[in-house]
Amino acid sequence: MQASQKLDRPIFYSFNRKEAKNHGETGSLVGRQPEAKERVLIVDDVVTDGGAKREAIELLQKLTNARICGLLIAVDRMERGLSGMSALTQISEEFSLPAVALITIEEIV
Repeated sequence: MQASQKLDRPIFYSFNRKEAKNHGETGSLVGRQPEAKERVLIVDDVVTDGGAKREAIELLQKLTNARICGLLIAVDRMERGLSGMSALTQISEEFSLPAVALITIEEIV
């Protein structure tokens, strides 16, 4: 059973492009653009230094004014951010949102 069926409501997706395009599905976001105040969970495969996650959060805030409710990462590579703490922890504190990884590189090794 799909999550949308379990929750009895549609679940949408979108992702950001490296560069906006002016043909096909145009713009910086592909998929459904979240509406203002709509809750968004960012899901990604890996976090390294956190740069791409910062970019995604800032883009969503700028373009949509959506309410980002968390960040879910499959693998945390456990790299340190500028402050010396883990990049994932730094993002969590910087944007005041929960950020969790399913598994860390240390657990994999």
